[in-house]
Amino acid sequence: MALMETDHSIVDLTSNAEWLTAIAAGEVVLLKGVKATLEPGAEVTQTNPVGDGPDNITTGFDYQVTYTDANVTVDNDAAYSTYNGRTLFMVLYNPNTGLLTYIDQSALFVAPIATIPATKREYQQYSAVVRWTSDIDWYATKFAAPVAFTG
Repeated sequence: MALMETDHSIVDLTSNAEWLTAIAAGEVVLLKGVKATLEPGAEVTQTNPVGDGPDNITTGFDYQVTYTDANVTVDNDAAYSTYNGRTLFMVLYNPNTGLLTYIDQSALFVAPIATIPATKREYQQYSAVVRWTSDIDWYATKFAAPVAFTG
């Protein structure tokens, strides 16, 4: 997955060169070796302003991605602390399809400090959540992953 500044410079999301340039510029950070889940959107409703029809209408969706990252290091602690509480764009890589899902909505990033497990048989890990709200007609863009993601 990738976390992206909302003003990143990538124009062609399929261009490996543009991804590499944005990564080098610090506009994008790739998080490799993480396990993420994009959960189903939860309906956002409001009272129907029209008397004829249902009492409530759907106006959008609340989304959430949860992920774990067992790459716990002092450097990653510092990196996560700079993203915590910020709004970012996000890209998710699906290894089953080879496709990226581009979340071009301002998403709130929240990552508490890494866990310390009770036994040495478990990994220490970050457990992060990224949340956003979209209009009812918004869908994420999907495209083939450039080598920057798969290499």
